This record gives sequence, C-alpha cells and structure tokens, in this order.
Amino acid sequence: MNIVNELGTMYGLKSALAAVWAFIAGAVGHPDSAAKWLVMLMLADFALGFFRAWKCRDIRAGKLKSGAFKFFWYWLTVAVFMWVDEAVRIAVPLVPVNLRDVFIAYL
Repeated sequence: MNIVNELGTMYGLKSALAAVWAFIAGAVGHPDSAAKWLVMLMLADFALGFFRAWKCRDIRAGKLKSGAFKFFWYWLTVAVFMWVDEAVRIAVPLVPVNLRDVFIAYL
C-alpha cells in the first residue's frame, strides 16, 4: 500500500515532469535512440560540474546560466538534426545512417 501512496503524492509535479520529458523525447528522438544516452551524459556533466564548483566553493550564477544555454543549444541542434534526418529519409530512402544519432555520438 505504501507504493500506491507514494505514486499518489505530488501528482501535479510528477505529471508536469512526465509531460516535459515526453515533449523532449518527441522533439529529439524516442528513448530507443541515442537521445537517452545524451540525457544521461548531460546529467552526469551537470552533476560533476556542480560538485566541483561546490567543492571549490565557486558556484556562480553566470557559469550555471552558460551551462544551461549550452544544454539548450545542444537539444535544439539535435531537434534540427532529427528534422533533417526525416527529410533526407524521404528524399533518399536508402540512407543507412541515422543523422541524429551520429550527431549525438559526436557530442
């Protein structure tokens, strides 16, 4: 019964986070693509950077903001690559490489 209570608490926040994640996954690729690995690497990058800043007592809003912009531009670029990949697949259906996953591997 504890699991049911845990699932029912903070349902608004959990629903909002699920909706945001579904939008991001739909914009840059579904979880079967390399996008899930990029998410994990970005989370690890943030955690390690924040831990290092915390340890050195050098947490700055400007640096955090520049990191957030970097992540935003990465996701925007991955979304553009997804659209380009779909257009290329329509024009040339025999392309053996998924351009979005190649770009994620590059990142």
